[in-house]
Amino acid sequence: MAKYSIESAVTISIVVGLILNFINLGGMFAIVVIGFIATYLTVPEKSSYKVGCIAAFSFGIIKFLYGFLTPPTLPYDLSIYSAGLGLAASGFITLIFGFIVFALIYIILGAIGGLIVDFLFSKKTHKKKPKTKPKRRSLNRV
Repeated sequence: MAKYSIESAVTISIVVGLILNFINLGGMFAIVVIGFIATYLTVPEKSSYKVGCIAAFSFGIIKFLYGFLTPPTLPYDLSIYSAGLGLAASGFITLIFGFIVFALIYIILGAIGGLIVDFLFSKKTHKKKPKTKPKRRSLNRV
């Protein structure tokens, strides 16, 4: 495992995620890879699946803002009369629910990538305690 700080590991994994999206290898695979790389690059003492969650969520924020600022290409023209307060309210509610769903998906997939690193590369430091026989009880009280 590499020995980078959490911040630099997250930054490196976001750059790798942007490269994967640029060459059309994005999607769920890229999110799991981002969580995997971020967790793998951190210092082993601070390495956990939460680093993968942070990296994937940060990458998701970048993608969400990009998708929020770029207009969609519609195959038809919207009617002038369809615009109104109800349309704006439903669009805002859709935006909030979309953000919540995206956050959950990105966090879960980043955690999966981090858990893969934990299972594959973590050192097992838990030692089993030797079993000792319990002390025999007697009726003599001191």
